[in-house]
Amino acid sequence: MKTDDEKRENMELWDGWSSTLPSATKPVSFGARKFTAIDPYYQIRRMTETFGPLGTGWHYTAHLEEAMLPAGLLCYRIELHYKGSTRPAVHVGSARLTNRSGAVDHDAPKKAITDGLTKCFSMLGMSADVFEGKFDDSKYVEDMRKEEEKRREWESERTSFCSELGNLGYSYEQVAQWCEAKDNPRPSDMNAKQRESLVNHLATPRGRAQMEEMFNNNSTGE
Repeated sequence: MKTDDEKRENMELWDGWSSTLPSATKPVSFGARKFTAIDPYYQIRRMTETFGPLGTGWHYTAHLEEAMLPAGLLCYRIELHYKGSTRPAVHVGSARLTNRSGAVDHDAPKKAITDGLTKCFSMLGMSADVFEGKFDDSKYVEDMRKEEEKRREWESERTSFCSELGNLGYSYEQVAQWCEAKDNPRPSDMNAKQRESLVNHLATPRGRAQMEEMFNNNSTGE
């Protein structure tokens, strides 16, 4: 039986990839069928962030399934290889050879390969919230939009915020550890007003004393 630590380790990649930015999705309708499509370049970026550039940290092969051509389907069996894997993730992507008007769809190969890659990525946990149907819940999507806005706000303020901490004599990680020790969110998870209040507090004698106390406890091993 797996220990809790082993379970956490096994789920690390899945949990890190399971949430999807709403801006990387769009609703798609085909008649009565409705689903959420994920931007393929968002997925490629996540693979690159985790494993490295395509061709170095990860790669894939696409094998044409010729048996499906008479049925009007273009299908590729995708084998996804990534750094650290001993066997590839395998799935099949498909697309219609013709569009709704009956003309040849010249984008069919691209659609089929993208479909197969998305399915392979999903087996590793990427955008699991989409495949679990969470994007059908408007409240979940709204919460994710707020989270995305918070991330963008942090990215735009990161450099200036860390510079302010440096002027006070602290690194970002020192302040983040102090926040966590006080059961508060890390600065990256705060909003702009909370970060401003944090900097103002750290500039006061009381704030400096609290930081010094943490440094002293860490240096003595307490």
